[in-house]
Amino acid sequence: NLNDLVQTTLNIEGVLSGEAAVFDLYDNAYFLSDLKIAGFGLRNYLFGDVSMVNKWDGISEVIDSEVTINKNDRNILLARGSYSPIDSKLDFNVEANGLSVTALQPFMEGSFSDFKGEAFGKVRLHGDPSQILLDGGLYGKNVGLTLTYLQTSYTFSDTVRIAGDSIIFDRIQVKDVDGNTAVFDGSIKHKNFENMIYDLTFTTPRILAINTNAGDNERFYGKLYASGNLAITGPGLTVYLDATGRTERGTELNI
Repeated sequence: NLNDLVQTTLNIEGVLSGEAAVFDLYDNAYFLSDLKIAGFGLRNYLFGDVSMVNKWDGISEVIDSEVTINKNDRNILLARGSYSPIDSKLDFNVEANGLSVTALQPFMEGSFSDFKGEAFGKVRLHGDPSQILLDGGLYGKNVGLTLTYLQTSYTFSDTVRIAGDSIIFDRIQVKDVDGNTAVFDGSIKHKNFENMIYDLTFTTPRILAINTNAGDNERFYGKLYASGNLAITGPGLTVYLDATGRTERGTELNI
């Protein structure tokens, strides 16, 4: 059980099985392994079943690896690359094929919730375990999320760029539950998908900006349709919201 083997705050789950061998071939150390993780989970999200094949490259002194994740009889992720035990550097090319965006929710809970949709694309994963960097692009198909404090849900289908420690949204069109649209722009910086720092903007001619009830905030709640600009900035749970605009037809607020 990975919970017993791995000492980490990430709450890793799954059952590890397989074979590994270390031997000496003509005075050269050699390493092989073929491992499986059934029910691999991270922060209470179930990714699927993981297969890992590793081989020691004595010339380059790295471990060559191939990792696949299978969920519902479909390979949703394939990663090929290497890890250097000498300097703890890793370098992998990762291909997502329907990887659930829900996997992001444990890392962004508090500010965002109700993630849905799938990701397709190719990303290079590199760096070391203390600071993993990603470069590439992922197409989000029918991606949706809810802004927790405002209780407003938005969806989009577009490409999100990833550069180092930043997730970049380049003028992506989003829709609310009524079909109104806005342009979503900006970035989210992170360290291994923790310690998120937001620098995002919404620009819209009309969109559902607040959709709360008395249970969320009895002093100020209701529906707010607005036009204008909304900025979401700051770190993690202390995110700041700064709006400039005007109310639109359909607004019903209680103060």
